[in-house]
Formats: sequence, structure tokens, C-alpha cells
Amino acid sequence: MQLVINQNIDGNIIKRQIGDPGAFGIVYEAENNTHLSPIVLKLFKNVGDAESEKRFYQENQIIRDLSPHKRIINPLSEVSVNTSYIYYLMEMADYSLHKFHTDNRKLPLDEIKNIMIG
Repeated sequence: MQLVINQNIDGNIIKRQIGDPGAFGIVYEAENNTHLSPIVLKLFKNVGDAESEKRFYQENQIIRDLSPHKRIINPLSEVSVNTSYIYYLMEMADYSLHKFHTDNRKLPLDEIKNIMIG
């Protein structure tokens, strides 16, 4: 199950897919009238797989439990379910993990520990 550009999911307009699908989700850049900057819509892709669905909900709950935190991308919603889709919304990062690593690969060990532990 994939979304298409400009598809409207509960007021969230899909702009592009970000990267390859993950284990149980597909990540999209989206826009809506509530948030002024681009957001991420993470779509559950394994409809009918109860174990994957449970893990998708757990992932969202763990992120919400940790939020707000300066070292993670914070969620903007709980898991939403409509007639066709299961998804949640997150902040959009303006960088990639690869870019962060490339830009910061010469960090001192203490700073790396600080980043990892928070």
C-alpha cells in the first residue's frame, strides 16, 4: 500500500516519499493547515499483520513517551486510523542521518557520548 503525490489523508497532503519503505512503515513528507512547516506522515504498510501493527503502535508510544527531547524527532500525533490507513505524524528533520554523520564525524568522544545519551 503506497500513497501518491497530492493524495489527501485526513487533511495531510502527500508531497513525496522519503527513502525506502522500512520494516512496517513508509515515510512521506506531507503538508497540512495545522503545521506551518513540512511534516512527516508515517504510514503502516502491513495491514492484516497483527504483530507488525502492534509494533507500529509501540514505536509511536515509545517516541511520545520520550518527547519532547532535543535528540529525537518528536511526534505530532498518536496513531490515527481511518477507513483505509493507519499512520502517525512527526516533525520533519531538515537533515539526514548520513549528513549529520558526515558533518560531525570528527567529534570528540565525550561529545559523541553526550549525543548518544542525551
